[in-house]
Amino acid sequence: MLKPELIYRKFDTEKYNFKKIIEEIFQTNNLSQLHIQYKEHVPEKLEFEYESKHWFNDIFYKALNTTHKEQLYSIYELFIKDEIAPLWQGIPFIYQIFPTYRTNLPGLKAINKWHRDGDESHCHQKNEINFHFPITKAFNTSAIWVESAPDKEDFFPLNADWGDLIQFNGNSCTHGNKTNEENATRISFDFRVLQMSLYDPNYDKKSLTGSKRFLIGEYYKIFGK
Repeated sequence: MLKPELIYRKFDTEKYNFKKIIEEIFQTNNLSQLHIQYKEHVPEKLEFEYESKHWFNDIFYKALNTTHKEQLYSIYELFIKDEIAPLWQGIPFIYQIFPTYRTNLPGLKAINKWHRDGDESHCHQKNEINFHFPITKAFNTSAIWVESAPDKEDFFPLNADWGDLIQFNGNSCTHGNKTNEENATRISFDFRVLQMSLYDPNYDKKSLTGSKRFLIGEYYKIFGK
């Protein structure tokens, strides 16, 4: 069984060109300055239920569902096959169909509520393992903050750069964002993986901020199928 320990790994940024595609979507070569290039679209504030519903995320998800769908999904599938599957050493697992896209803009928080993915607001199935990788540099107040173990409350930032893959226990450990004071936009992906033997096919809850139940075919996909 893969344990939900905090582990940093490296991956080949040339092999998985997420960053280049997102730069193409936003017509820029400096994603960390999106808040300046498109300052008219920066919201004044973001509430919990609507924190992901703003122009920057809308532009990405529109591209994901239309012009860049095939590219992004194929790269993600390759990422799962070559970077995640070897960690499981043949143990069957399921994974999030596509990663959650985050935009952490200066003066705001990508995630407004300190939470555990398995809490009553987010309702994820138990025993998930979280993976996170930034597309732009994540540091200090622009990074995700997490505790080292459940209820320890020793919060620290997951400082990382493009090419870093972070594994952590977001299901049971409280995590969240501080107000981004770094004058740099942080763009990142995060996704969840669950051992197949721990999956509950009768689980019918869904997140307050989402519309899909945490089931195969809605939120998860079986590796190899």
